[in-house]
Amino acid sequence: MILLLGGTTEGKITAECLDEWEIPYVYSTRHQIHFQGAGKYRYGDLNPSNLRGFCQRYKIQLVLNAAHPFATELHANLAQTLFKLPLYRIVRKEYPRISHSLINYVKDFSELLPQILPLSSLLALSGLKSIPPLKAFWKNKACWIRIMDKDSSQKQAEAWKFPTQYLILGTPQDLKSEKQLIQKLNPSAVLTKESGKEGGLNIKIEACLETQKPLFVLKTPPLPPVFQLILNKKDLRNRLKSHGYT
Repeated sequence: MILLLGGTTEGKITAECLDEWEIPYVYSTRHQIHFQGAGKYRYGDLNPSNLRGFCQRYKIQLVLNAAHPFATELHANLAQTLFKLPLYRIVRKEYPRISHSLINYVKDFSELLPQILPLSSLLALSGLKSIPPLKAFWKNKACWIRIMDKDSSQKQAEAWKFPTQYLILGTPQDLKSEKQLIQKLNPSAVLTKESGKEGGLNIKIEACLETQKPLFVLKTPPLPPVFQLILNKKDLRNRLKSHGYT
C-alpha cells in the first residue's frame, strides 16, 4: 500500500494517476476535505507518535509526499520516522524569482524580523502558522494575517492571543481582489510564502508591483535529504514500476 500525503494540487494530480493505474493507496490530508478518489481517505495530523502505527496498520510500503512545501514539521516527521521506507517528494513547479527593488526574498522569519520591525504595519498573506513567529511585530503594531476560513484556525489564532480584528479569513484571491485588499489596508509591506502559482504567488507579486508595495517572500524551506524527487508523471510511473507497482 502507498501512503499519499496531499491536500494540494500535486496531491490531487498524483491521486488521479494512481487511480488511472489502479494502484491502491491511502490519501492523507491534515484537514478534512471532500475526496472522490479510489484510495482510502483519512485526515488529521501525522506525528511521530501515531505515524509508525498508522503505516503498520495499513501496511504502507512507499510514501509519496505531495504535502504543502511549507509543511516542514510533517516532512521532518516522515524523514525521522519512516526513513527505512522509500520516501518520494512530488515536486511543485517553482515560480521563477524576480529581481526587483520591491521584491525581497528571505530565508526564514529570523531573517525577516529585523527588516520589518522598523515598519508601521504589515499584511501577512502567509497563513496561520505565521502568527507565533510574527508576535514581536503584531504585539505592538498593526499586522493583518490571512488564515483559512475554518473554526479550528480561528480557535488556534485566539489561543495564541492574536487580535481578532486583524484576522482576514479566506484563501488566495484573484489579482483584482488582492489589489483591493492591499489598497484598503494600505500596509507598509506585504508578506507571503514562496508557494508557486498553486499558492497564488504570481498574483501576489503582481498585486504588490501594481500597488507599489514592498513584498517579502519567505523562501521554500529545504527538504530533508532522505526524500527522492519526482518531477513529472512519467517519472512517477517509472519510480512505481521499480518498486513492483505495474
